[in-house]
Amino acid sequence: MQSCKKCENQSLTIRALIFGIGTSLIFLNPKLSSNEIFPYYALALPLFNYSKRIILIIFVILLFGIINQIIFNDSRSVINAIQIAVLLATLYAVQTMCIIELRLISKIFNIFILMHLSICIFQYIYPESMNLSYWFFSSRESQVEQLLLRSAVVGLGPEPAYVASLLCGMLLFSILLNGFNFLIISMVVIQLFLLKSVVGYILFFIIFNFFILKFKKYKYLIIMVIITLISLFSGLMERLSIYISNVYTMGSIFSAEVSTGSTRLANLRESLELIISFPGIGFSPFGAISYAMHGSIFASIIILAMFKIKINALEFMVGLAVFIFFGPILIWPMYYLLTPYFLNSISKK
Repeated sequence: MQSCKKCENQSLTIRALIFGIGTSLIFLNPKLSSNEIFPYYALALPLFNYSKRIILIIFVILLFGIINQIIFNDSRSVINAIQIAVLLATLYAVQTMCIIELRLISKIFNIFILMHLSICIFQYIYPESMNLSYWFFSSRESQVEQLLLRSAVVGLGPEPAYVASLLCGMLLFSILLNGFNFLIISMVVIQLFLLKSVVGYILFFIIFNFFILKFKKYKYLIIMVIITLISLFSGLMERLSIYISNVYTMGSIFSAEVSTGSTRLANLRESLELIISFPGIGFSPFGAISYAMHGSIFASIIILAMFKIKINALEFMVGLAVFIFFGPILIWPMYYLLTPYFLNSISKK
């Protein structure tokens, strides 16, 4: 985090605005393209200076992606390499911002969380309004009926799991900068109930409990217990209850997930498999690097080159777990926990 004297420059405020608004509208898809995530915040990346090391790492990943395309005729390798390049450049850029810029981004995120809560509540009361959302944020209009069957909303995104990941990332970013804000936490929790995303709830559980341990706010464990009980026994999270019941009867967390109409855990498993083999498309950043570089060994080398490994640091281990298992890749706030370690390993102070 750099000195705030630089924030007197208006261009720094502009790039923070681009980051905040561009991240909030990451699912905006007015042309209904098959691509569902648009990193509008990347428009601000040319406004930053980058170290030679990060440029070299990005170049190597892109080179491997291109080589895979040429040898194996696999365009997915190039797509994954580009996404990882954008993510790494973004994490580097955000870490070099001053505190005023970061708080401006956080303020935009908080405003978005409030506005998005209103939209989710409106969709819950008037489910047919989700068709309007899909006209601008997805090409999956056919999934509206499936959402109606389980009384879920989609918010401003292509699917509940994507939106839940974005909200959890924004919450993580906000708490790291401003500490616990009961209002913001409550608004995110309500939206997770309305979205009914199992993976979103799991991600929130990981992030929220991490902050309880980090800040020693053990009284918030009561809130976590209350949230869990509500989610299990209220109609708002009936899908999660069905999922847990199906895990018990089917004996498989993945088969149980399919029975609820989701494939997010399968994507997490795919990321895990990419650590030891080479299937799938790479849903998480680590999975994408493994795919683009044709193997997890190369991906692990990149991890060692990017981060200052600290297994005794809870913040690093939680951030690394999210980096390995969770996506979509371009939702950068989810990986914000890693930025201090990321910067220390690639930038000389």
